[in-house]
Amino acid sequence: MRTLAVFTFRFNFPVVNLESWRSRMSELLELAPKNPFAVIMLAQLEANSKYPGQQQFVRKTALVKHLYEWGFDRDQIVQLFNILDAMLVLPVSMEQHFIQAISQIEEEYKMTYVNTIERVALRRGREEGIKEGKQEGKEEGMKEGIKEGMKEGRRATATNILIALITHKFGELPDWALARLADADQSSLDRWAVQILDAQRIEDVFG
Repeated sequence: MRTLAVFTFRFNFPVVNLESWRSRMSELLELAPKNPFAVIMLAQLEANSKYPGQQQFVRKTALVKHLYEWGFDRDQIVQLFNILDAMLVLPVSMEQHFIQAISQIEEEYKMTYVNTIERVALRRGREEGIKEGKQEGKEEGMKEGIKEGMKEGRRATATNILIALITHKFGELPDWALARLADADQSSLDRWAVQILDAQRIEDVFG
């Protein structure tokens, strides 16, 4: 008669319940200046909260502002910003307000990390372009629709970036400048994006 051996495996590993930290958020705020993982935990806790749109905007903006207050370097701020932005998704109606709020924060702290705004705008533009392309593709062919949608998404994104940058450098845009932007093709938008770097007046941007 054969005897069968029985083996038992036991795995031990720590488990952290993120929600258990909700009552300890003040502790996370103390850890955050020296620990980027505490920042990510704060963002995830905020993401799990079911706040109305306006309150989401306020809390997300406050958390981004902390990145500057806590003294992170440029690369850390950009990387953490991208993580926070992906976790804390705002209603579409508040996106432009959020970008403007970031511009004001960077002006306040004299740290103008333009790539931060550009990256979020470009990523959202690509997403919008793909979405528009898919819808168009249902009527005229998916492949062509996506291509055209991405093209329009890129132009809209470039326009939004220019509006944000020009507003940040020269203040509110006059009507004639908004009209030029609305009618511009992609080539003009690309040229103006370069010219804004050395422009001393808003007229120089569109020269």
